[in-house]
Amino acid sequence: MVNEGGRGRSGTTWPGRGPVASALDLRLDAVGRGRWRVVDVRRSERGALVVVGTVARTEAGYELVLAVAPERRWWCTDLSSALDTVVRASWNTR
Repeated sequence: MVNEGGRGRSGTTWPGRGPVASALDLRLDAVGRGRWRVVDVRRSERGALVVVGTVARTEAGYELVLAVAPERRWWCTDLSSALDTVVRASWNTR
């Protein structure tokens, strides 16, 4: 289950880049206890990572923030839902 919060456009897109095809294009890198960065493995090359968002464990589940819409928040019940939300958001407005 995903709940959306915050303000802004009714969709996000990666400027100058195509949408994420599936959750298989994403990788979670631990950056702290209960915190991950979401990396698009298709675009990460030559040691440079393309971070598309962050996920943090909260008391209620997982909070997702996308790099293209940092003012918005999504709350997910699990990490899998968070990755699926990144995929859907990248296809939402193209």
